[in-house]
Amino acid sequence: MSTSTLDRLTAALHARGERLTPARIAVLGVLEAHSEHLSAEQIVDLVAETAPDVHRASVHRALDLFSRLQIVQHLHPSHGPTLYHLIEDTGHAHVHGQCRRCGLIIDLPGAIMDDLAAALLAQAGFELHAGHATLSGVCRDCRNRAG
Repeated sequence: MSTSTLDRLTAALHARGERLTPARIAVLGVLEAHSEHLSAEQIVDLVAETAPDVHRASVHRALDLFSRLQIVQHLHPSHGPTLYHLIEDTGHAHVHGQCRRCGLIIDLPGAIMDDLAAALLAQAGFELHAGHATLSGVCRDCRNRAG
């Protein structure tokens, strides 16, 4: 695990009166080692490979805490389980796109929804939290295969 990620996690945990446990280190290590979006069950399985003593409930509690601390972002794709990944810069979640044809999930720029969020706030008084949003569409590869 990189020193900067560990430092960021440690600071976020200590600010909330939490401690850095072996289970939390194992979960963070898995998320840091895998750039793709992982389900909780995939994370449980990967943690078991390196830290077999970590219970699955500890993995789920760590994911919940990391989500609340904005260290990990979770998303809800249109089909399948909730997925998780590290947020590169604490507190800056981003929107995801999911291909309707192949299921690929891609990270979209964080500011892509800023104009929409501003319009919703101004026109409807609705504050958008787009970090959990998964936009549906068709990825570049599927569009190229179709045409």
